[in-house]
Amino acid sequence: MRRPFFARLALLPLVGALGAVPLSGQEPLLRTLNRYGNTSGFEHRILLDTGSTRALAAAGLGPDGRFAVLGLSTPQLVVGPVSIHGLIREMNRPTSYTADSAVYCEATGLRLETALEPVRRYGLQVRPWGAAPALLVVMQDERPQLVGVHGSFTRGALTLAAAVVRAFPDGERLDESWYTEYPRFPGGTVEQAALELTVRGDRSGASVAGFLAGGGLVAAAPGGRVRLEHRGAVVRAAVVGSWVGREYAQTDGRFSRDERYTGGTARVGRTRGFYAQTAAGERVGRAPLRDERVGTVRRDQRLAVGIAEHGRGRLRLSSAVAGGWVSTRDDRGRWVGTRTVEAGGGIRVGAARARIRLERRERDGSADRDRGEVVVGYRGRTLFGEARLLVDAAADGVPEIGGRLEMGVRRGGFEVTGRIAGIDPVTANELVEDRRVPLNFSLTVTTRHRPSRPRAALPAPGGSQTR
Repeated sequence: MRRPFFARLALLPLVGALGAVPLSGQEPLLRTLNRYGNTSGFEHRILLDTGSTRALAAAGLGPDGRFAVLGLSTPQLVVGPVSIHGLIREMNRPTSYTADSAVYCEATGLRLETALEPVRRYGLQVRPWGAAPALLVVMQDERPQLVGVHGSFTRGALTLAAAVVRAFPDGERLDESWYTEYPRFPGGTVEQAALELTVRGDRSGASVAGFLAGGGLVAAAPGGRVRLEHRGAVVRAAVVGSWVGREYAQTDGRFSRDERYTGGTARVGRTRGFYAQTAAGERVGRAPLRDERVGTVRRDQRLAVGIAEHGRGRLRLSSAVAGGWVSTRDDRGRWVGTRTVEAGGGIRVGAARARIRLERRERDGSADRDRGEVVVGYRGRTLFGEARLLVDAAADGVPEIGGRLEMGVRRGGFEVTGRIAGIDPVTANELVEDRRVPLNFSLTVTTRHRPSRPRAALPAPGGSQTR
């Protein structure tokens, strides 16, 4: 089996990290996970986590074949399977994120990906010391994807962050159809740059960012984003507005189809008790090259009210009602409206809980799809389990049924979870015709190991220490 370059490169720092972990001053935690399934094959993972340092080794046999992964993450070094976060992820598609997106709270740069599934992206990020800029390089499918540098400077409530990357799109993956209604990327490299200024208070914050994207064969195109946020004990709200120029190039070698996005979200209520939340947004796309076509538009609104975890003693009740409306306009100027209504409720008594959720979607005033979900679970100190049943019924089709049943046991740092039965999505007609339920099975074994520490000697009477 051929391992990716960065997987082989991670071996040396991984071995070194295992010996250097106690120097971090934090209590190390060793997690091992082994998963076996009749459809997913087998997967094994060992993760050493001290908070500031994480070392990963994983291997298995999945649907795409065998894989082996090594990785290491420290404040100065990240190497192995990675995911891209923060300002670098945002500036690739600035208009793709809503006001409450997690991208605005993420630390910019590469993060070690600890998922068991095989990954196609490996990277290396080096930061010599805490205040220094970080250098990074990312490989995907054993070819360079992007290289770049990012850094930030904080003084009081102000933070100034910047990022610059160069991408190498794979021309073979681009649309090679003989005709396209949108501008075609001519090839070459793509360069992107971002500069963000953030002001944060105790509960409120504001940030403004500017973007620039271009390449060796395309002209530079600007972009921008403004976001305001308030996070109080009872009221939380955020608004965002973003836009990009006509030829804003993405790292995958395509031009942005969006022109601008504006949206906001608000929630009133504490963690427990009555709450109300709403969200709205509008995304405007670019018009195709044909003269008679117009830009696409998507407008969505959503409102939800409910009661969360309300009750006394061991009894807790939750309920919610929500509704949403989405209006879309295609490039021919035709509007389509979709309305969604949801209702749900839950009950929790000690470690046992149950909830139900019903949803109806209507398209242009006619029923389009109905969904129902029932979940029953128990999470005790030693035993835990959950049963889930999902019914999905289209207006002009036969209902589909899916679900799963999981049970597990934990004791100390040892945990075993078994997916006793997983029902693949199947229609009611297929159940009758085949006279069997398509089940799959899996078993997961997780262990946690913390080093035992010797107890300190108790002081002797009179303040003297025993020898």
